[in-house]
Amino acid sequence: MVTRELEAYVRGALPAAPARVLEIGAGKGELAVALSDAGYAMTAIDPAAESGSIVQPCSLLEARGSFDAAVSVVALHHVDPLEESCAHLATLLPPGSSLVIDELDIDRYDERAINWWISQRQALGGPDHEHDYEPSGILGHLREHIHPLESIATRK
Repeated sequence: MVTRELEAYVRGALPAAPARVLEIGAGKGELAVALSDAGYAMTAIDPAAESGSIVQPCSLLEARGSFDAAVSVVALHHVDPLEESCAHLATLLPPGSSLVIDELDIDRYDERAINWWISQRQALGGPDHEHDYEPSGILGHLREHIHPLESIATRK
């Protein structure tokens, strides 16, 4: 879900429209639509996207083009292989361009954070696919499948 705060954060870090922006891990494309409506020339990618949607079904390694900026909102922790994908991203962006990242730090997650996260998803009416797991089980699963923030932040 794209909130006003998220859109303001992203737009505040982007160059002025009509900049060409790549959104990595775009999901269903809500942010791409909002930024497109604001005048940005958007290319949105996500390997899990369905053909025919606004989001192109491809990985970061498969992305092609030249962009003025890139955006990734809580998605880089899923990118695999991370190092090669970030190196490819560097070829799509000119030196000095904006890379806007909003990411979680799995090393700072604890059971209290997981409980809060579950309650927020439930309050928003989101899917409750975690209902079969204890917070410790969810935390263990996340730590097995998510790149630590340090490995994302140190890629050049």
